[in-house]
Amino acid sequence: MMAGQIKHTHRKRAMIEYGKKEREFYLRECLYFMNKYRNKETGKIHRQTQSTPVQLNNLLRGMVNDFRLIKKDRNGTYWRYIGDEEE
Repeated sequence: MMAGQIKHTHRKRAMIEYGKKEREFYLRECLYFMNKYRNKETGKIHRQTQSTPVQLNNLLRGMVNDFRLIKKDRNGTYWRYIGDEEE
């Protein structure tokens, strides 16, 4: 069975939370945050926020209203959270 419309909702919520906190970041920093993301109520590692570099890169590219690719360099891709600027 396919996930349907609610696919990646927990990942997107975690990405936005990290973007609001850091503003500008490398992909690997966000990936580390998402793979270590803990549930707010229980403190356990969240089961549905883990990601891979390819998947996270595609999710960031798909969220054009919230994130912008700033540059690519030898350290990886550098992103900026812009979700609050448009409000």
